[in-house]
Amino acid sequence: MNNNTDIKDNVGYLGNTFQLKTLWQILTDVKFAENTLPYLESSYFDDGHYKRIVTLLRDYFDKNGRPPSLKNGSAEEIVNEVRLDDVEKDVIRTILGKISGWELGVIKGEIPHDGEIIQKKIYKFIKQQKYKNLRDFIDTRIREGKTDDDFVSDIEEEIKKISIIGDTGDEGVDLFKNIDNVLADDYRETIPTGISKIDHLMNGGLGKGEMGLILAGPGTGKSTILSKIANTALNHGKNVLQIIFEDTYKDIIRKHYCVWSGVPLPEMSDKKNFVKEKILEKQGDLKGRLVLVKFPEEGITVPFIERWIADYTKKTGIRFDLIVLDYIDCVESHKKHKEKLDDELKVIKSFIGMLDRLQIPGWSAVQSNREGVSSTFIKTHQISGNFKKTHKVHFMMSIAKSGLQKAHGRANVEILKSRVGDDGLSYEDVMFDNKRMFIDIADKPFKITDEERNAMRDDTSSLEAEDVFLTIQRQFGEADRNSEKIKEELLDVNVLENNLNEMAQPVMAEVQPRITEAVQTPPTQTIKNNNSEETDFEFLNSVLNR
Repeated sequence: MNNNTDIKDNVGYLGNTFQLKTLWQILTDVKFAENTLPYLESSYFDDGHYKRIVTLLRDYFDKNGRPPSLKNGSAEEIVNEVRLDDVEKDVIRTILGKISGWELGVIKGEIPHDGEIIQKKIYKFIKQQKYKNLRDFIDTRIREGKTDDDFVSDIEEEIKKISIIGDTGDEGVDLFKNIDNVLADDYRETIPTGISKIDHLMNGGLGKGEMGLILAGPGTGKSTILSKIANTALNHGKNVLQIIFEDTYKDIIRKHYCVWSGVPLPEMSDKKNFVKEKILEKQGDLKGRLVLVKFPEEGITVPFIERWIADYTKKTGIRFDLIVLDYIDCVESHKKHKEKLDDELKVIKSFIGMLDRLQIPGWSAVQSNREGVSSTFIKTHQISGNFKKTHKVHFMMSIAKSGLQKAHGRANVEILKSRVGDDGLSYEDVMFDNKRMFIDIADKPFKITDEERNAMRDDTSSLEAEDVFLTIQRQFGEADRNSEKIKEELLDVNVLENNLNEMAQPVMAEVQPRITEAVQTPPTQTIKNNNSEETDFEFLNSVLNR
């Protein structure tokens, strides 16, 4: 095994020709350029002009999202787009001309094509550099004692990134291989949600590695629908992991008891014996297991969740068939970015990556923004945070409720995205009763009747009336708080003024006689001090600076 001294810092040891051929491959093989430029450093070259060209190539790639090429003339743009002196431009054009001649000779068969050998060597060199950097990172973190829970995850993720350098992806599949498997009805092995309309639109539910996302405002029923999905999977004999952050264990357990017993949540304590009887009956029928775990609201990352699952499986032998995460806004990125929006996108991508590795589906929810809270139907662009989160999921639906709908267990539902069925469908006034854990979506909406509306208006405890009252109460409360704040600030000003007056008294006592004397003394005459002679201005400055 070679030690660190055997790993060179640049490819200069391979010769000038090798460096030139590397540039040749980048400028003529688009796929190689796309796989190389994100990792290639100008310091990997020992020729100053080659270093400059690598910098120009990377800048062009970062700016345009594609590498420059000799084949379409874009390589010339790297010279024209930047401010170079004429001498440097001529040198770079000479190098590009030499590479063009090289490519022409290969095409004509006059020069042997050794591009594949060049690519393998440069990939190997880049990996060596990345592994060396990783080793230095590990050494530094260990010396500093920064070996927290994410330390191993960071190392594993970096190793994965390094391992795929130069990997152009899988080789594809034969269209005529495993025909029976492809045509099987259960090729996705879906798990239903228990909401018949949703299951129909999703062709049975989510399949392996797929993610479903619920978009809704606060207090709409995210935990209701997620608990119902988890409950349905358990009833179908699946092993379910339900992760919560904000709710209590009892809150979620009662939701499951509500589904099984049919007793509304507010009435459960009064009908305790009946509920207990139904739960015990159901317990004997279940084939799967639901594991409910509550994580703290800070510091939880997807790698932490994946490690927890691995440890649980190792201890119990139970492999989960479905993950229900309530909800993903509570998960933090294990890779911190400058922008919070980038962290949010990283969490979604990491969660889907975990589902793919575990080969199981997963559901979660996300908050809508302020605009979405008051919307009749919540749209995709009304997701809170990074809009790109919507690009990654396989299925996405929104839930919106007015005050009237909340009081009568109704909601407006829209299918925003589906990779497995129809989307763009809206359903108004569907049955969505949080108290009874009952959700039913029909093609014809369950309209709130005039009698219900009239009863709602007459009900002094109605949600909308309460909303108005609370709004007024909040406004008066804010006014009171602002009034108190102003009083406190005025008091602070008075205290400051008194302190300044106290500080000024000894200064003025010393300055006042000198000011009186100065008024009676001609401007050019100096005033004698005990220790020195100084002008009025100098004396005042010295006193004020004490």
